[in-house]
Amino acid sequence: MKFSHFKGVTLLITHYNRSRSLERLLLSFENLAISFEAIVVSDDCSKPEHQTYLQNLQLKHSFQLVKGPVNKGLGNNLNNSDHPHLRRSNFVQKFGKYREALKGDATEYGMMMSFLQKKGKGMFYNSFKSLLNQENSSLEPSTMKRNLWRESGNPLISKMRYVYRQLKFNVDYLFGKY
Repeated sequence: MKFSHFKGVTLLITHYNRSRSLERLLLSFENLAISFEAIVVSDDCSKPEHQTYLQNLQLKHSFQLVKGPVNKGLGNNLNNSDHPHLRRSNFVQKFGKYREALKGDATEYGMMMSFLQKKGKGMFYNSFKSLLNQENSSLEPSTMKRNLWRESGNPLISKMRYVYRQLKFNVDYLFGKY
């Protein structure tokens, strides 16, 4: 197996109440022989049992743990680990901060739109589903809550959602201020 070390790259992992999922992710990197200069786990005030699990994980895996005193949402969590090795030094100047006090989807959407509008450069791995496994088990369900219409399997609603998303994306990309 080929070993890949990303020198000068710090991996930022945001965390909230999914410590076993974090453990699976860290083990996946080890099994794939992938390492980073450093790993930072930014915890957004998880429940005590997850905070305890995180501290035990630190004994097995090398990562820096940054803890928030209260849950302030994904945007705030991402804006906290401003560490010189986490991202380009001009990231905030070029793309702005993550929008705070919004639901996680809206926070991520806003940064994606800012990244695209400002001609950011990135890489996409086509077979990402074969690389890492995202599980939402009954023991650790997703902490992201979505509206029922977004999860509906109704064909009419799915078609309407598709058209709406295409229109919204294009209008936001062309005219939105992110």
